[in-house]
Amino acid sequence: MQSIELPMSLADVHPGTGFTPQHLQRLVDLGGAALQVEDGLIRTSVLAREILRVPFGGLKPRFGIRRVENERSYQYLIWRALLNDFEFLVDIEREGNHDFVIWDCANHPRKIVAVGEMKRWVSVDGCEELPRIELDIRKLKLAEREGVRGFILLATAFRVGSLAEQEGFLYDKLKISAKCLRHYKFESLYEGASDRIEFGLLGFMASDSMLA
Repeated sequence: MQSIELPMSLADVHPGTGFTPQHLQRLVDLGGAALQVEDGLIRTSVLAREILRVPFGGLKPRFGIRRVENERSYQYLIWRALLNDFEFLVDIEREGNHDFVIWDCANHPRKIVAVGEMKRWVSVDGCEELPRIELDIRKLKLAEREGVRGFILLATAFRVGSLAEQEGFLYDKLKISAKCLRHYKFESLYEGASDRIEFGLLGFMASDSMLA
């Protein structure tokens, strides 16, 4: 398993400033590290147990975190990681059906400082998921009019060495600057012990997109 870099500490995140891009980077770091640990657990089990490597229903077995293609599973793993080590309280599937709701509990009553949406972005051409991502960006921009920050998390995976190129495609389609994208990346396996992919958790503020 690859070594995991520890995210920045809470001492590096300044309180009292609302939910900032620095907080988003920390969220992406903690969530990405949790997904990498899960990937290692799945990979170890699949490599150790022959029954998990048997094709089923005409599909090849998957060796890493993409064995379960469900953004809700990624969402849960990220939320669980944030329970232990994040400045804000995080809920999932609350307050207007947002995937993530970030609360500042420093004062009473507690207040929502950010809401976020989780999406997978893994289609071959990168286009299939774009309408839903664009819809979420516009929904989050409405929340920002009420003084609540909005953010997008994307779970993505492409062949090793191609993720940077795909990110460039994303900048163009969603009209965001490269410097605004927060990411955590690690190498995983897909449909075989030598089928290497690069998995990434990407994050950006809805306000960073110039989509109308």
